[in-house]
Amino acid sequence: MRIVAGKFKGRIINTPNGKNTRPTLDKVREALFSIIQFNVENCVFLDLFSGSGAIGIEAISRGASKVIFNDYDNRAISIIKDNISLLEIDSNLYKIFNGDYKKTLQFLKEEKITFDIIYLDPPYKNKINEEIIEFLLNNKMLNDFAIIIIESDSTYTINNTFGLITKEYKYGLAKLTTMKKI
Repeated sequence: MRIVAGKFKGRIINTPNGKNTRPTLDKVREALFSIIQFNVENCVFLDLFSGSGAIGIEAISRGASKVIFNDYDNRAISIIKDNISLLEIDSNLYKIFNGDYKKTLQFLKEEKITFDIIYLDPPYKNKINEEIIEFLLNNKMLNDFAIIIIESDSTYTINNTFGLITKEYKYGLAKLTTMKKI
């Protein structure tokens, strides 16, 4: 997988083998960063289901000030660490968590960490996006003008009971949904 733009443009990173992760297609990743391009620089970015770390690494490449990576799968975490080492990313620019997303969110809440961009790409079969968004909102973990991006299959529709502005973008079998505060 290749980094699309920024400091690490063109650099190739590794992805986990097997069925536990589903790397975001290049065209979807490019579209995602096209949507948020003016919000990435100096942002605090949460990649809650990181897989290879490609999304968070792309955010660092494009100028994010801090990326929080999280994944439950030990192999994914190993790949993220390898990719970060390969690119020699400054340790001040990221934090890696290896665990259940609920525990990671709870820890981040207790640390009073807030976010500008939240990227959610849980396994498509899991219907947990609403639960996560509710947690983030209830615990005031979104900065002003924060953007939540959900990657899902094209048939998924979020139950937006949060009063957030929502837009959907379809790319074949994948869909990106953006949500912002009013």
